[in-house]
Amino acid sequence: MFLNIDVDGDWLNRGMRFRRFTEFILNEKYAGSKKEEIMDKGKNLEDFYNIFPWDSEPESESGKAYYEFTGKMMELALPPEVLKGIKKKNLDILEVCAGAGFGGVALGEYLKKKGFRVKLLMTDLRGDALERARKFAKRKGLEVEVKVMDALQLKNLKQKFDVVLFWGLSTPHFNPHELLRLFSSFAHLLKRGGFFIMDEADRRGSIFLKTGYKFALGEERGGRFVMSFHTGYNPYTGMFRRRYVSPDGSNFVQEIYLWGIAEVSAMLSVFFKKVKLLDISAHYIIVSQNPFTGISPENIKEPVIERLK
Repeated sequence: MFLNIDVDGDWLNRGMRFRRFTEFILNEKYAGSKKEEIMDKGKNLEDFYNIFPWDSEPESESGKAYYEFTGKMMELALPPEVLKGIKKKNLDILEVCAGAGFGGVALGEYLKKKGFRVKLLMTDLRGDALERARKFAKRKGLEVEVKVMDALQLKNLKQKFDVVLFWGLSTPHFNPHELLRLFSSFAHLLKRGGFFIMDEADRRGSIFLKTGYKFALGEERGGRFVMSFHTGYNPYTGMFRRRYVSPDGSNFVQEIYLWGIAEVSAMLSVFFKKVKLLDISAHYIIVSQNPFTGISPENIKEPVIERLK
């Protein structure tokens, strides 16, 4: 099958705008190949989300609906009876893989209404998305900072947080070795008495059993539709290679891992003493506390692969 890809002016403008915002937010922290590596990863994700139907505009109708839904989820994750046990009034919040900031802004606005002063740091590889997140947070009256960085380099952050948030179903971007390192980083970043909050889906049940996956999978959200096709699989990382195709012919290849709720919550129990799973009509929230910090991210390494004939 041959696809005609129209590289129009709007597409080019998005690419240049992404690079400009990313260079601005990276400022002088990284130089040379490291900076280019982060920008390349960010551009890769930006291209993917230009095709994949995911809410990325807070002011769109679907974005407003998703933000309202996310706000209700934050109230369930940290209900008033839990907030009463928090003695401090100034809270530092970190959102990792923040995208347009729906999770961090919704949590910040909820806590602000409950009388807390919130300082929000949002990180992502996509400078363009973080710029939308920053403006969104400012409109909601939040004190906010954004930082372009790889989630697997969280060790570079020199502070700890009262809440670490991993929102927006981002686990498919990480293979098992990477997700273990990420969970270890979250445990090390929490202050005493802090909370780690994430949302998750059971992809094995919803995709493999109910929908079917190998040949083609259609996904729709907010009036946007995309088809993806299986093109490869890496048994060493568990990552599937999919080609995503939009109705206008635009297409993009992305590697993903189809996480289920069971293994994600089990992995979290390695790094947190208390792991609570909330099931809200098959949309899951995991709230974890009391981190174990005996395993550092640097100690989690991928195996040496030896192929025998």
